[in-house]
Amino acid sequence: MTYYVDNILDLLKKYDNETISKLLGQFVCHKNEEIDTFIRKKALPFAKQGLSITYLVYSDADELVGIFTLANKTLTVETENISSSLQKKLEKFGKYDAAGTRITVPGILIAQIGKNENAEFPVTGSELLRLAEQQVGQIFYKAGGRIVYLECEHKPKLFHFYESCQYRSIGDRIQKEPEQDDIDYRVYIKFLDPMKIDLNN
Repeated sequence: MTYYVDNILDLLKKYDNETISKLLGQFVCHKNEEIDTFIRKKALPFAKQGLSITYLVYSDADELVGIFTLANKTLTVETENISSSLQKKLEKFGKYDAAGTRITVPGILIAQIGKNENAEFPVTGSELLRLAEQQVGQIFYKAGGRIVYLECEHKPKLFHFYESCQYRSIGDRIQKEPEQDDIDYRVYIKFLDPMKIDLNN
């Protein structure tokens, strides 16, 4: 199976908002309501505002099989949570706070990633992540950079998956939600060399 990726901004050049909303509405992910809500309510306005870009992934049978969203966003890392070797790698790209306990680096956040549960021939998680990294690699190839990161829920299955894809944990982050329980995320980081990625497939 081969796949192709549509940038939501390219769709905006061809279709009106209603048509794009219908295309996005083909995506269903009951396992993660946050992704469902984002795709239906935030993906399009966020793209228009330049806050993040959502990509629609189609199979060669023209079936929507997944989505991912990228955002250009700095990452703050607590140095106590990382090894000295990782700290030295991060130093090349970022700067420390006054106390020297945190380092802030530029990076690309994989803000959303999910498979379409309605797809007849679903894409694998590893293939979907590869396609996301391919887009990130293209950004690094044209503008520089090496750091891609993501945040995932505290689920051992997710930890194992991202670690198997060479992502390294750099600690947890608590997200405060109004009138809801706080959400605890684990943050994972990876260094991508665009010269080692096939940017065309």
